[in-house]
Amino acid sequence: MIAVLLIAQFLVVVVAQVQVVNATRNAVRAAAVAQDPATAAKSAALFSFGRNIDVDTKVTQRWVTVTATYELNTDLPLVGRFVPDLTLSSDFSMLLEPPIG
Repeated sequence: MIAVLLIAQFLVVVVAQVQVVNATRNAVRAAAVAQDPATAAKSAALFSFGRNIDVDTKVTQRWVTVTATYELNTDLPLVGRFVPDLTLSSDFSMLLEPPIG
C-alpha cells in the first residue's frame, strides 16, 4: 500500500511540473507580443496554471525571459509527510515581436 501511495505522490509531482512548464511556455508567448510583457506573462500563467504561481519577467532589447515558480505541498495521506515540499520551476525565452493591437 505504501508503494502505491509513493507512486501516486510521484505522479502528482510530475503532473504539477508539466503544468508549470506549460504555464511558463504560455506566459512567454503572451509576453513576447504584449506592450506590457510582465502583466501579460502573469495573466497567461495564472490562466494556464489555474492556481497561484510566481512569475518573473525579464525583458532585454530583443528577448523576453519568463521564470515561473510554484511551491508544491506534498500532502498525500501517509506518504506526504515523508516527501518534502518541492519548489517547481521553469523558464523560457523568446524573441520580442511587435505588440499586437
